[in-house]
Amino acid sequence: MMLQNRFVLTLVGMLALAALTSGFWLLAGSDEVGDPQSTAPVVQSTAGVDGQLDTPCDLRCATDRAVALVKAEGPEAAVAYADAIEEPAVRMQCHGMFHAIGRAAAREGYPAYISDKCQYGYLHGVLQARALSFDDTDAFLDNVIEYCDELEGRDKRECRHGIGHALAVVTPGDIHAAMRTCARLPDKDDMNGQCTGGLIMEYAEDFIRNQGLLSGETNNGTSSDEGISLTTVGDIDFETLCSTVPRNIQGECFRRISEFVFPLHPKDTDKFSEVCGSAPDESSYYQCHLGFGAQYIGTIVGRDPDLYPPTTPAQVERLGRMILDNCETYPEVGLCIESAVINFAHLYSAGYADRVPPVCKMVKRRWLENCERGMREARQLAGIQP
Repeated sequence: MMLQNRFVLTLVGMLALAALTSGFWLLAGSDEVGDPQSTAPVVQSTAGVDGQLDTPCDLRCATDRAVALVKAEGPEAAVAYADAIEEPAVRMQCHGMFHAIGRAAAREGYPAYISDKCQYGYLHGVLQARALSFDDTDAFLDNVIEYCDELEGRDKRECRHGIGHALAVVTPGDIHAAMRTCARLPDKDDMNGQCTGGLIMEYAEDFIRNQGLLSGETNNGTSSDEGISLTTVGDIDFETLCSTVPRNIQGECFRRISEFVFPLHPKDTDKFSEVCGSAPDESSYYQCHLGFGAQYIGTIVGRDPDLYPPTTPAQVERLGRMILDNCETYPEVGLCIESAVINFAHLYSAGYADRVPPVCKMVKRRWLENCERGMREARQLAGIQP
């Protein structure tokens, strides 16, 4: 079914802030690598390793160059090249590029863990390629859980999220079976929830791509041209999906369900309320509206391609006011504001702290708590100490 309203993927949080948010703006790189306690070595830039790497390059070109570097000089050189890219059109969509680098690096085994400046895309790509190398899903899970447990802090959390990205490419066509697999993972440290988030991101991307709604290239497993199995979704009632999954992953399912529903109903706030109203508890209801609120504001911000990231004080002010004014048209105003503010992590982690709108100084008192909670999470996601 081809729909009239085309949906721009770069405004949907399928990649950046992968573990916790349904981020809605352009994909940002991070000057803060992981969390402050990251166990991964930071690779220094070697962007000029040959005469062509510093020439202008779009996302496809940069990805091709990075993958070629993996083969020629190893993943460290590729990650260093990609980390050093400053071109906003590439930098803000870098997470999927790192997926491709990680997949290329992991064809023959787990490479030494390398942190990147783009929300752990490299790690997620490594896990996807490793999953495809196993004939048995359970064997992969035993193997990858051990691998993730060797990491610490946010590295470990994102590794578990990457398990979901990996499961999606080895369980095409059966989202229920894949989600049951995530649910079987240990509850400890929310491993099953993190897995569910990565899984839904991949399935949702393939779904909207097949609907003709995917605009742009992401290099996630489902939209790459590397011959990876597609996570095709059949006749699924997405509006009730989360009510049918195991209870221990329902919260994360409701946080992500907007990635299926929103592209089909981008302006239908009654539909958002209907879906979230089916949540079995207050926590799932809260997570659901954070997801839809992020998508809702993201499409509004995305109508002005020159506004994000803002570059002048006037644009910073305008962005903050746009968020607040439009959140007042969303059914849960406070949760809309909170979700919007959480996504300022994109700006913090890209080194644009001075471009973060002072929304919490502008917001009405009744929604101040939501705003401050969202800002704390944004800073935490960007690896900034309280």
